[in-house]
Amino acid sequence: MNPTPTTRLPSAIDVELTVTDHPELRRVIRMPRGTSHRLAAEAYLLSIGFEVDRATLDDLAYDDHDFGRRAIDDPVISPVDDAFWGRAALPVLKQQLIVPRFPHEVEYTFSNAQPQRVGDARFSVIGESEQARQVPQAGPWQTSAPSAALTDVNHELLHRFSVVLPVACDVAAVDPHRGIPAGSRIATLLDSLTPHRRLALLTHLDTTGIPGDATRDLRIIESAILPMRRLLERVGRDGVAQDHETGWLPGGFGEDLAESLGWQSSDALAAPSEVLISFARRARFIRRFKGCVVPTNAAWTFSEPGSRSLGRIADAVTAPSTQYRAWEAGQRDSADASLVLLGIADGSIARFADVAEALRIGRPVVQARRWDGYDEWLSEPMWHESDANTGVMARVQELIDGLAALSPAGEYGVISAATRAVAREALVGGREW
Repeated sequence: MNPTPTTRLPSAIDVELTVTDHPELRRVIRMPRGTSHRLAAEAYLLSIGFEVDRATLDDLAYDDHDFGRRAIDDPVISPVDDAFWGRAALPVLKQQLIVPRFPHEVEYTFSNAQPQRVGDARFSVIGESEQARQVPQAGPWQTSAPSAALTDVNHELLHRFSVVLPVACDVAAVDPHRGIPAGSRIATLLDSLTPHRRLALLTHLDTTGIPGDATRDLRIIESAILPMRRLLERVGRDGVAQDHETGWLPGGFGEDLAESLGWQSSDALAAPSEVLISFARRARFIRRFKGCVVPTNAAWTFSEPGSRSLGRIADAVTAPSTQYRAWEAGQRDSADASLVLLGIADGSIARFADVAEALRIGRPVVQARRWDGYDEWLSEPMWHESDANTGVMARVQELIDGLAALSPAGEYGVISAATRAVAREALVGGREW
């Protein structure tokens, strides 16, 4: 789209940013002429994976010390030359970039100026040193500096700074998730992270292969549905008479079922005699009918392995006992569930007893969205340090119990290959609560 006679598109400049004795921190960033030091610093820090909170960046005022204007007297690129459309060589002027809390001095030079088109990214990394590509991401994704691919960094810069105007552009159309299904739990988790954490998680997902194709191994699927098939065999198509006190399955039924599966009690989990029946009730696999507890049609469909079995299992495991939830509590429940599913899928949660520690590490990096009462959504930490150690909430405990109901025979509470496959499906293919 060409600009109309009454509009102008800004020209872009290529800025090379370097740090003495640290070649891995060299970046060449294309940015609009007139970019403030604050936005330039934010773009540079994002490109190298150095995280600084927004409040610190806001301390850099939007002043007159703008890129392409400060200490440049060349009339070809003068700020008043709005008719400039051609390329021009910029004078090489090495200056210092103000970067808060960064332990090194950053120097920058201009390399050239060129016109921009509508739809171009306002900020993009067009060059980095060879050493930068060789720096691995060390440590867990929640706290380590991201070592993201250049394409991912530019996706994040596009998501953060949008595209060249003057036409109105829908920023929501920019896909920061590289094809991960919108509305999935992992996409929602990515949306709730700061740009640095999002880059780190995208790199982590690439490393672990979580967004890959779902397993088609029928042995894994059969292992996951075995406990429910055992329950259905004992209930039968005609059902079992209701208990006079509880109105559900008679006393001793759960104990006999757990014994037939060889399940023994495990820490951090409900009793094996209760977990499978609670899961069946929550997933609506059993119901009361004329004085009996009978299986539903959904239960029989669930118990037959097939191409859609993994999705059905994931939906059943993550189904909440009730749909109503306050907005803030619902955001926390959803984020906690995603963190638990991610930890199980990537192997960082080896036992269900590790869930509380995984939540303690993951909660501080998740952001909540809040309406400011006027015209903007704001992001703020979902959990403060004082309550990030709250532990496992009730809704997430339901998720854990549902996953425990998939335990292999003789191994109650063991996170198996089937458990990880279901967690991965719930992350990528599942819907939010």
